[in-house]
Formats: sequence, structure tokens, C-alpha cells
Amino acid sequence: MVNSKLKVTIELPGRILYENKEVKEHPELQESNSVTISFVDHKKFKRETIHYLTRKRKPAYQTITMSEDAYKDMINTCPEKIARKDWSQMSKNQKVEKHLELIAQALGGTAFTYNILED
Repeated sequence: MVNSKLKVTIELPGRILYENKEVKEHPELQESNSVTISFVDHKKFKRETIHYLTRKRKPAYQTITMSEDAYKDMINTCPEKIARKDWSQMSKNQKVEKHLELIAQALGGTAFTYNILED
């Protein structure tokens, strides 16, 4: 059996829009997202742009549980984007956070939280 050592929750942009009722109850949700689409109508040889606003979307969350081996590998392996000199000066938590940041970015996440589980 694999021992779990690390649990990370990644916040991802969701697809479901907040409902009008929720927006009215929570003023912080009243901000809207602006979307602009530009295209060329080849029949008319004219460039057109469409602007529209959408309500905020509910975030989705993905939780990943990692083994003790994965945790040790995060501490011992330097990512390509970091200089070895800087890596050697980082604490264990900073090393884990850097790896989790890269994982969250690869999944399209906007934020993450993590817990190191005790044995």
C-alpha cells in the first residue's frame, strides 16, 4: 500500500456561471468578465469585432494526493526553470511549493493549497 504524504488542492477556472440570485446576494460577484472576439468576414472583406460581458464563473477544485516517494522526489529534484544554486538555498517547504506551483500552472490552475500529512 502506498503511504500518502502530501495533499494539494488546485483551484481551476470553472465553466458554470454564477446564477443571478447568487450575484445579487454577494456584491463581490457582480464583476463581469470581458470577452472580445475578432474575425474577418471574407465575403465582405471586412474585419468585425464582438465584445460581450459574462458573469463570473464558479471555480472548480481538483485534489491530488501524492505519495511519500513523490514528496521526496520534489525535495531532491530541481526543476529546469530554477538555477541549482538557488535551489540548494531553498527550504524543503519552498521546494515543495515551487513544484506544486508548476503542477498548478500545467493544469491551468489559478491558486493552490497543500497539506503535508503526518505518518
